[in-house]
Amino acid sequence: MASLFEDENIFSDRTLTSPSPQSPPTTAAAAASTPPPPPEIPSGSRQIWRRKKKGGGGFMEKIGRIRGAVSEVSKLRKEVARKRRKAAENVNLSAVKYRELEEELEEACEAEDFERVDRVSERLSEVEKERCNL
Repeated sequence: MASLFEDENIFSDRTLTSPSPQSPPTTAAAAASTPPPPPEIPSGSRQIWRRKKKGGGGFMEKIGRIRGAVSEVSKLRKEVARKRRKAAENVNLSAVKYRELEEELEEACEAEDFERVDRVSERLSEVEKERCNL
C-alpha cells in the first residue's frame, strides 16, 4: 500500500517562491521590533471606555470646578454689561453736547459774533472727533 503522500499531493496547486527583496525580513530581531496587532473584539461584545483619572477628581470636586466656572462667567457678563452701559452713556452725553454746541453756533451766527463762532466751531469739531472715537 502506498503512503498517503504518494497517492495524493494536496499542495500541488501551490508553488514555493523565495522571499522577494521588497518583503520584510523574517528574523527574530525584526519580528520583535514590530508592534503586535491590536486584539480583535468579537462582533457581539461591547467595549466600555473609561476615562483615566487625572489626580483624583471626585464628583464634589467636579461640581466645585463647575460652580467656579459659572461664577466666573457670571462675573464677566456683569462686567460686559457695565461697560456697555458706560459706552451708551458716553454716546448719549456726546450727542447732547454736540446738539448744544450746534445751537450755540447757530445763535453766534445770528448775532454775527465771529470770534464766538470760531471758538464754538473748534469745540464742535473736537466733540465730533470724540464721537467718532466712541
